[in-house]
Amino acid sequence: MLRNVLTFSTVIGLVVMPTQMAHAQFGGSHVIAGSQAQGHGNTADVSMHSGNLAEQVSQTVAQANTAVANCDKASYESAMRTLERTKDDIRGASEMSAEAAARLGVNQEHAKNDAEAVETAMRNISSGWAGAQPCGGEKAEATGIGAISEDDAYDTALRYAGEFGAIRVSSGVKAGVMNLNGIPGYIGSENGAATRTLGDVKQDDTGTLAGFNIETRLPLGYVPNWIPNWPNMPNVPNTSAYNPLSFWDFFMGLEHMSANFNEVQSEYSPGAGRQTLLTGVGAGPSPSGYALAAGAASDVTNIAYDADYDFGSYELGFGKTVRLPNSDVVVRPFGGLRYAHYDVNQHFMGTTNSGALDFAYGTNIKNRSVGPFVGVEAEKRVRTSIFGATPFKLSANLRYGYDFNDADGDDTLTVSGGPNQTGTVDLSEDNGSHDVRAGFSVTLTPDSPFNVTLGGEYQRTTGSPEVNRDGTGPSNLSLDSADIWLATVRAGLSF
Repeated sequence: MLRNVLTFSTVIGLVVMPTQMAHAQFGGSHVIAGSQAQGHGNTADVSMHSGNLAEQVSQTVAQANTAVANCDKASYESAMRTLERTKDDIRGASEMSAEAAARLGVNQEHAKNDAEAVETAMRNISSGWAGAQPCGGEKAEATGIGAISEDDAYDTALRYAGEFGAIRVSSGVKAGVMNLNGIPGYIGSENGAATRTLGDVKQDDTGTLAGFNIETRLPLGYVPNWIPNWPNMPNVPNTSAYNPLSFWDFFMGLEHMSANFNEVQSEYSPGAGRQTLLTGVGAGPSPSGYALAAGAASDVTNIAYDADYDFGSYELGFGKTVRLPNSDVVVRPFGGLRYAHYDVNQHFMGTTNSGALDFAYGTNIKNRSVGPFVGVEAEKRVRTSIFGATPFKLSANLRYGYDFNDADGDDTLTVSGGPNQTGTVDLSEDNGSHDVRAGFSVTLTPDSPFNVTLGGEYQRTTGSPEVNRDGTGPSNLSLDSADIWLATVRAGLSF
């Protein structure tokens, strides 16, 4: 479990209390003599090698013993929590770099011995509290302080220091389906001027999708105190940026996905007495399009459609991880700015007039957008007999973004085999759009420097380009909605 982690400590935020302890230096060690509370507590001589921490621990031990003597339940709980966090920080220092340990004022060489010394003092204080009647008995039964597992405390310290105080890099692949709610139509029909339909033949609205993403998260634990620890958490001093329940981070990420839609249709017939319409794009020799003669000349064969949707994004922002008190639930609100691109290439073709006339539509669109996003994610560790003692992590997230779009491109209709004609019209659109995402995942071995996450994700955007043709004017570009369902596999590394 060795790793180089950046961790946060509340040790430097301890409130200095009038000490009831005497500490003296013996051969480089600091000895803290614990006092007795109402005759029920055991005197604890705690030898520590970290001088500054020895003084702070002595003050907290004095505070705890005073609380025992006065049967002050709230002060006793506060002091014991402070000692527990201090012990966890000292233990965690043995896994840090020497520089990080020095920032905490911990003698790294003797960190484990110092942590055991603090734990011994906690046991003595807890024993004194349990013996103080009547509140001691009530307290011992209600919370069982003093029965905290050393292994659990050690694991908790390393877990949160390693996960949220470390540089984290993750990369993953994703695959799924994309459904277009707005799809272009290419062929229509009419019966003279009596009835006319457009978009009788359309592209498939569902395509396959695959992509990847990379994210880097940098901890901000050593940034000075101007970073506020908001919201204020109970019993955690807000005078320092080193808050073990709150972790700021800066993140950068990129994502790229490609979707493909293709379909082959044997033929299309408008029906008896009706003529096939090739809807025009609003440019060329016949801007409104072409009406074929009724009968066999209007039958369309060799219909093929192919479209590629290529999109990606680059984003950066800040997040704040908040571990809820006395819980394994972690909540991380985040927000930032995203730049995205959305490129569409569509091709539709067929043969008419008994094989004598070929036609093809070609559409190319590029959409560039920038916009803010906000979101929240929640995590919880779960232990189950399926995996033995190894925990796994359940995560869920929700995110909303607004994009300012700048889309442009062109739409072309080419007819050959008779009247060889081409018409092209320029397209543009700059309406805003919404981007909503939700996901769920399971992380295996979350306490390891390397882990694997399996998950699912849903995305909905209203920024998918769609071309509309009506034969009475130029083709026009609009932004419509699209839905994406993904399965994801991601690998992460913390260091």
